[in-house]
Amino acid sequence: MKNSSLLLLLYSLIFLNISNVTAQLDFKHYLPPLKQTAGTNGRNPTRSNNQNAPAIKEQAIYLSTPEATTFTVNVYRGISTTPWKVITNLSNTNPHIINSTGDTDTDPFTTGGLTNGNNNITLVTNGNTGRVLTNSGLRFEAPGGQKFYVNYRGRSGSQAGSLTCKGIKALGVDFRWGGIPNTATNGNLSTSLGIMATEDGTRVNIFGYDPGCEFREETDPDGITDDNLEIFLDAGETYVLEAQQTETAANQNGWLGATITATRNIAIVNGGLNFGVASGSGSRDVGIDQPVSTNVLGREYVFVRGNGNTSNEGEFPVIVATEDGTQVFAGGNLIGTINNGDYLVIPGSNYSNNLVGANMHVTTSKNTYAYQCLSGASGRQTLGMNFIAPVNCLLPDTLNEVPQIHRIAGVDSNISALTITVSTLTADGDIEVYENGTRIPLANVVSVPVTGTSDWKTVYVSKGNGTPPNDDLTGEISVVTPGPISVGTFMSLGANAGLAGYFSGFDTVPQVFIDITGGGCFPGSNLEEVTGDFQAYQWYKNDVLIPGATSQTFNPNTEGVGDYFVRVTKGTCSYDSGVVTLYTCDPDIQVTKIDNADPILEGDEVTFTITVRSFGVDPVNNLVINDVLPSQFDLVSGTPSPGSGTWTSPNWNIGTINPSQIFTITIVAKAKDESGGVTATNTITYTSDSTEPVPNITPDDLTEPVTILNGEIALTKEGTFNDGGNGTQIGDLVNYTFTVTNPGEVELENVIVNDPLLGGNISGPTSGDTDNDNKLDVGETWIYNASYITTLANFQNGKVDNTATASGDQTNSLTKTNSSSDSVDLISVDLNLTKTVDNAIPKIGSVIIYTLTLKNNGPFDATNVQVIDVLPNGVIYRAALSTIPAGTTYNTIANVWDLSGITFNNGETIVLNLAAVINSAGIIINTAEVKQNDQLDIDSVPNSGN
Repeated sequence: MKNSSLLLLLYSLIFLNISNVTAQLDFKHYLPPLKQTAGTNGRNPTRSNNQNAPAIKEQAIYLSTPEATTFTVNVYRGISTTPWKVITNLSNTNPHIINSTGDTDTDPFTTGGLTNGNNNITLVTNGNTGRVLTNSGLRFEAPGGQKFYVNYRGRSGSQAGSLTCKGIKALGVDFRWGGIPNTATNGNLSTSLGIMATEDGTRVNIFGYDPGCEFREETDPDGITDDNLEIFLDAGETYVLEAQQTETAANQNGWLGATITATRNIAIVNGGLNFGVASGSGSRDVGIDQPVSTNVLGREYVFVRGNGNTSNEGEFPVIVATEDGTQVFAGGNLIGTINNGDYLVIPGSNYSNNLVGANMHVTTSKNTYAYQCLSGASGRQTLGMNFIAPVNCLLPDTLNEVPQIHRIAGVDSNISALTITVSTLTADGDIEVYENGTRIPLANVVSVPVTGTSDWKTVYVSKGNGTPPNDDLTGEISVVTPGPISVGTFMSLGANAGLAGYFSGFDTVPQVFIDITGGGCFPGSNLEEVTGDFQAYQWYKNDVLIPGATSQTFNPNTEGVGDYFVRVTKGTCSYDSGVVTLYTCDPDIQVTKIDNADPILEGDEVTFTITVRSFGVDPVNNLVINDVLPSQFDLVSGTPSPGSGTWTSPNWNIGTINPSQIFTITIVAKAKDESGGVTATNTITYTSDSTEPVPNITPDDLTEPVTILNGEIALTKEGTFNDGGNGTQIGDLVNYTFTVTNPGEVELENVIVNDPLLGGNISGPTSGDTDNDNKLDVGETWIYNASYITTLANFQNGKVDNTATASGDQTNSLTKTNSSSDSVDLISVDLNLTKTVDNAIPKIGSVIIYTLTLKNNGPFDATNVQVIDVLPNGVIYRAALSTIPAGTTYNTIANVWDLSGITFNNGETIVLNLAAVINSAGIIINTAEVKQNDQLDIDSVPNSGN
């Protein structure tokens, strides 16, 4: 974290931060002022003109040139037509510095006058913010037309930054406010925009920012709250807009992508003094630069990674769109689609690795601004920003020179190194890097390829081992190759202060303009490249070459609406124009829908993406997309892209869509359980205030079928009673077989068979897993076996009756279950034996009749029944007078009534009458009982007698 306590450590610790140096060779340069916060108490009016410098205090402007012959540069301040400084004898061997001291002993060729801190030249005070200024900003002109570089560098105790002017290519009438989202937590965070007019009567409009943004008006940090700003400037006048980050949440990033237009040429600068990217952290640094206007942008970029930590917290590109429907690719992979004024952060994971010097290839479908957040070391406080120029074959082949690469506003850096983006047609041995006129050894110039393109490679150049702090280039640096290059620098100063740079080729970027003639819409219009002076032309639609379209003018009537550009060729070099969109004269809304997965499983989530684009030349109002999900789905969420209306299921209320705008919504739905085995088709409809031709000029795709696979498990449970061959008795077994099958469409894992009667989960399977993968594949049959020991309660109930459950998980962890019940009858009977006598008080010699009544109360038939009735002493059996039921016998020796010859049916009663003669006096007790039967008698009581 950066704070005042670090100042004492400035020269004893070695960290690195980065800010931008993007050099442009030209004969005129424009440097509007910027604004840094006034510190943690920026609301204090008494400090509005202080020299407090939370970002930059010491400052220097470096002028250099490849010209061998000396020449003069006039430096003008504000509206003055009298030079503020006159730089004489500028040449390749005589660079010049404007700083606060003009100390030629320390820095030869030095001029003073650029005072420290908020000098109202390069950095304005609170009181000069949000108002028209006449004495701020600088203009540099070489009366003889010689070309030179202008590089501004500034530092404080813990921060450093750099900005290099882009020459006359910085002038234009259409810009986007660029930079890095300012999301850290610190009172010294601020983003600003500086504007300089070049002609009298210039009207500047700023719009398209978040309405919640609040800008400084002199001493009031939230004095400007208008949603659109209009500023009138004359030549040389400047205006600075500041968004102090702590004022409102919108000031973190709501300004990013705002449109700046002018009626006459202006130059702008933008950036953060300071900015930070780690929410909740106070770490911050300087990131400033001068962008160019939209007409000299491009669509292909190569980023070279800084030295940030491996999480890429401070290593990522930011792309700002200038047209609707801009697709952004990294390494050939689509990262996202953004509209005019939107920005997209590309994750740093798209770099070739997480080391210093790694690279990333980025392309866009339409012209964009490309900014780079990068770090000098792993610390969050070592941030910086580069404005990246597009690569093209017209880039210069020589950089001559980077002046005093080791100096930052009067002090020496402790780290300095180069990065080079170079054509793959250039051999490594032909990349000549010079330090103070001496060529750096080839061993220090080794290239690495760039994923996604065969045209470019990158080089990290140092005199050390390639790892800070051993990279120590000093003095004047030049690079000479036979092919196109862009060059960057790494520099650091002490604990936290440092800078980096990107030397690009805006000075050589051709301007290729396309005009739509005729009616201005389709049909009835032509496309024409109006710049001229090219040898060959090739037209493209939606990035696809149009055969035969090789003239300066192209009639698109056979191709229809779409995004067009022309590739022009001069000599051996080709260059692409910006993209223009040809619209239809009639309303033309294209709605398409796709899904991210098909087929899916029950329980899976699927993301539907609906994309809406307007190809009509006029806005379409009250546009509503209706999406009623099929019954097989539950809605999880609906998320429209920023600025594309609201979602209240089932309606996406877009409102107004302008020509070429692209809006998207992602709808996440979850397939219901038991919804499988079908193909569910999601169909959308839409309405608006406009009437489209039928059929659409641009076809829709309104349906999206999704197949939901059926995950099923089936269980069959079968039990068999086993009496062991010795009759039914408590403790006999019920043997169970569990058959598990998969009748669905997907394999199941974690299969479990559970039977509470058997103690829970059943081990197995004992067979069926034919491929031994522990997964129940479609068509497999698994067998489980288990046994149950019967109890008295079971027999009293007459059966064993229970339910088992089989379960298995789909690959998405949704569990499928099935149950099977089985009832096993237990064979038992309830035999009731009663015995009576016809004469309870007989005399000796009398005949009495014992009546044995045996009843089967069920619930099953009884077999092999025997009743034992041992006649007591005092009575003599008389067979002739006894009645033995048919099929039974009475054995007088064993005293057994044997019913084994019959089946004693459930509910049946059978009676045995035994006759006996009394032959002695006394009390005679006769007892009878059921001796045996094959079935368990659940309430048998032995020796029940009469």
